[in-house]
Amino acid sequence: MKNKKLFLFTTDYPPSQGGGIGIHAEFISKTLKSKGFQIVVLSEYYINSSAEAIANYKKKNDIEILKMPAAPTMFKLLQKIILSLKMGFSKRPDIIIGTGKHSVWFASLLSFFLRIPLITIGHGSEFTETTSKYDKILNRLAFGGSDLLISVSHFTKNIIFKENIKPKKIVVIHNPVDSKKVFKLKDNSYLDFIEKNDLKEKKILLTVGAMSKRKGQHQVIEALKNVTKNISNIVYVIIGLPNDIERLKELAKKNNVSKNVVFKGVVSTKELNLWYNSCHVFCMTSTNNKGDFEGFGIAVKEAALCKKPSIVSDSSGLEEAVINNLTGLVFQQNNIKELEHCITDLITNDKKRNKFGLSAFENAVNNNSENIIGEKYYSQIKNVLKKK
Repeated sequence: MKNKKLFLFTTDYPPSQGGGIGIHAEFISKTLKSKGFQIVVLSEYYINSSAEAIANYKKKNDIEILKMPAAPTMFKLLQKIILSLKMGFSKRPDIIIGTGKHSVWFASLLSFFLRIPLITIGHGSEFTETTSKYDKILNRLAFGGSDLLISVSHFTKNIIFKENIKPKKIVVIHNPVDSKKVFKLKDNSYLDFIEKNDLKEKKILLTVGAMSKRKGQHQVIEALKNVTKNISNIVYVIIGLPNDIERLKELAKKNNVSKNVVFKGVVSTKELNLWYNSCHVFCMTSTNNKGDFEGFGIAVKEAALCKKPSIVSDSSGLEEAVINNLTGLVFQQNNIKELEHCITDLITNDKKRNKFGLSAFENAVNNNSENIIGEKYYSQIKNVLKKK
């Protein structure tokens, strides 16, 4: 596939630290660049990145990036359409990929005008969250017009079908995990890190993800009210964008567990890896909040690379990130009593926790490595281009 040109429309992209879609988009671009594709990234940067940071990233990674304007007004919307068409007609890509709702709409528009294949990525909430009455219509046209729709989970795939979206082909490919960023430390250097953070002799729960109702950190805080009665040395560390930090702090205070909850905000990649290695159990207790749900849960797989088992909530793609009673535990969403039991079970049973952690590691390595997932993407994209 050498010299094939690919446009990647995305709502976010590094150096932004916005979350899953940006990380996934970077994986796609780097994977296909290694296969000989010429990549042009067109990113909205919904978590803003400075022009200088983007320029440094472009230089370091040798990827062409165009920062697309936000479209809150009709003028900017037209500006964005014109820019997309201008780029398309000047560079003439062989294939277009869209990831993230608004980006998929523009990718679909350009695919229609250029008459070239379109691949879209289905993460989750873009199919159920709406900002206007036109969202679902545009989704059916854009995602439904795909030559291939790649869903990150079977749960999301079922949502797509419920929304009456009918692409030419749909496949499920779970998200990859980057073993260069997150990995099991062999030298126990994290023990010094634990002591430095005054967490020696503590049992550490960890959540990584923006602080929000959807990410469900509140469920763990509520569960701690009773868990701490029997496990007084338990500490819950929350890492991620502090969007909802005041509400969570108030909840911790209300439940008399403020001393058991540590809010870290956004941390560096190096520190994140230290936290994954330091924790005993990883928690991703997301809730379905007004159509916003967890499509898969790559942080669960990151924890697994550090041999940590996870506790996850049901009724979302999170259930596919663990094997219940083998690599982690699944509890009923919003069932705090059941969550209390899961936490207590894994924290107090060292043998079970270590066994689950090893199984989680083996499962992540064998099924979610970037090489394995990258080959799946490459195979699907090759098939689409062959039918061109």
